[in-house]
Amino acid sequence: MEGIIYELDKPYYIQEITPPKGYGLDTKKYWFYFGASRNAETEQSFAANHQGEGELKYVAPKANNATSYTLNMELTDEKVYVLPETGGAGSEIFVVSGILMLCAAFGLIIFVKKIRKI
Repeated sequence: MEGIIYELDKPYYIQEITPPKGYGLDTKKYWFYFGASRNAETEQSFAANHQGEGELKYVAPKANNATSYTLNMELTDEKVYVLPETGGAGSEIFVVSGILMLCAAFGLIIFVKKIRKI
């Protein structure tokens, strides 16, 4: 990807918006900045203002061209497995009717025991 650097020593980030098919979305922000050399002030400011957001990666200019930068990143997405839905919409009827039959059987047992006592 090619683009324009608006400011040197300013933090930018890359974030996945749409994952590849079959993979989960990585919501993490990957921070970086471009500069002629490492900038301690930029790194300290980032650490103070973006706590818990990961680390800031320095991107140096290409050796033969001081105005050209290359950012190399390797991102690993986790594969998402889609499991079939078990116990679909028809299962509720069976569960409710089973509970009702158990209650009826229990009530019938109590009723029969009371009649035998009389």
